[in-house]
Amino acid sequence: MQGWPSYDRAPPLSLPLPFLLASPCWLFIAGLCLMLAGPGQLDRFDPAALAAAHLLALGVLGNAMFGAALQILAVVAGVSFSRPRLLLHALFWPLQLGCGLLAAAFLNGFLPALLLPAAALLGWALLVFAGFGLHGIAKSPARDATTRGMASALAALLAAAGLGIALAGALGAAWPLPWKTLLDWHALWALGGWRSRSRRRIRRAGCGMPR
Repeated sequence: MQGWPSYDRAPPLSLPLPFLLASPCWLFIAGLCLMLAGPGQLDRFDPAALAAAHLLALGVLGNAMFGAALQILAVVAGVSFSRPRLLLHALFWPLQLGCGLLAAAFLNGFLPALLLPAAALLGWALLVFAGFGLHGIAKSPARDATTRGMASALAALLAAAGLGIALAGALGAAWPLPWKTLLDWHALWALGGWRSRSRRRIRRAGCGMPR
């Protein structure tokens, strides 16, 4: 079934708007983080580089994609939001707190007291969001290219989040896992799976901002 956009099904503005407003705030914080690093080229594992990269990936792009994807799920796939306020609080605050704690953990030498709570908060936000979206798509009659693409992007997000949690456990709790392999797969699924696919679906759906 072709999922024609229906803006009558759009969620209340109070659900996606906080994510879209938070995105530029994290961009400013990421810029400050790079300023504090000083001049010169940063190594891949430099604490400031890691912090800024995750502030951009989770704080800037993550918030923007959360806000846009929530609209796409409703407008294109027909996913209903019976309790949007509860969903907002379940996703928004863990994402923001987790993002800040993760950057602080990197800047403080992968401090476990910061890294592990960050992984728990981010894991909750990402897994709940992906699970909610996949459950809604599975119940939706829409089977167009945008809906299928969103489902594959959410599945990639599940993989990236799971690998990120495992990586945090290996670095912060001494889990006996190959952290270098986890790092490579985490980056692959995050950049090649979730973000590239979701950006294409957001552009195709044409509803990146609330209407």
